[in-house]
Amino acid sequence: MTIPPDGSWPQHESPRPGPVTRPAPLSQAVKLMYLGAVLAVLSLIPLLFMGNALREAIVEALESTGQTTTPELVDAGVAVAIAFGFAIGLIGAGLWVVMAVFNGRGRKWARVTATVLGVIGILVNLTSFAGVGQPNVGFGPILGLLSAILAGAVLYLIWRPANNLYYEANSRS
Repeated sequence: MTIPPDGSWPQHESPRPGPVTRPAPLSQAVKLMYLGAVLAVLSLIPLLFMGNALREAIVEALESTGQTTTPELVDAGVAVAIAFGFAIGLIGAGLWVVMAVFNGRGRKWARVTATVLGVIGILVNLTSFAGVGQPNVGFGPILGLLSAILAGAVLYLIWRPANNLYYEANSRS
């Protein structure tokens, strides 16, 4: 290898293309993702009022299979269901935040992951709003519908063409 006459080494890396600032649609999407985290936490509130509905569902399920029910068994089932609901809700809130952070940084993998999670969230929340698989209690179904609408808006915003260069520029190794 020879050194060029001016003493400089050849540059093999080209400068990163694209905007350095986050495009407006992506900034809006990030704000909505943080709002999604807040909604996920708020959706935990109805769990506190689902005890009787869960109790009835557990008794009905046990009796339909011929099992005997005891107050202790039913109470344990209610406690497990509520704890599981809280865990899922907190995981959901955490995923909203993680997706907001990494999409805001322009990571392509985060846009794909947010899309998959968004579609799943829309389907789950719409079935919840329709009352499939769980009792409709309080404002829980309304929060589910709002979350589905929010996820749809986020997906629309993160896939706007104005964001493509930003994702491309910020996802290079």
